[in-house]
Amino acid sequence: IVELLLQKGADPNVQDRESRTPPQLACFGGHFDIVKLLLQEGAVPHVGQWQFNNSLQLACFGGYLNIVKSLLQKGADLNVQSWENGTPLHWACSGGHLNIVEFLLQMGLGADLNMWSWENGTPLHLACS
Repeated sequence: IVELLLQKGADPNVQDRESRTPPQLACFGGHFDIVKLLLQEGAVPHVGQWQFNNSLQLACFGGYLNIVKSLLQKGADLNVQSWENGTPLHWACSGGHLNIVEFLLQMGLGADLNMWSWENGTPLHLACS
């Protein structure tokens, strides 16, 4: 269905009344094939701030490594921060996803270990709680 709608001209970056985008919803649900298709059709990884979180943060919290990799390959910002909830690394720590944390730290992209979020402190604070 998603493929057909995109072929007919649906905008992969359109936001609903809650500022959710199709990539965010697909990332939240762990739908890798849909995320991949949306990215191929021009979806921008950092558009939308559903509950102050972008697609990469949602994929990290859900533990969807294949989606995280796809988003980073398409230019998602590893250190993007929502005001209260922190970076993708914060979200991976909060979700308890060691594989995502290891990947983000091994990427060599400069994941900031000491970036502080208003609500949660640093990624280390989240990992300890």
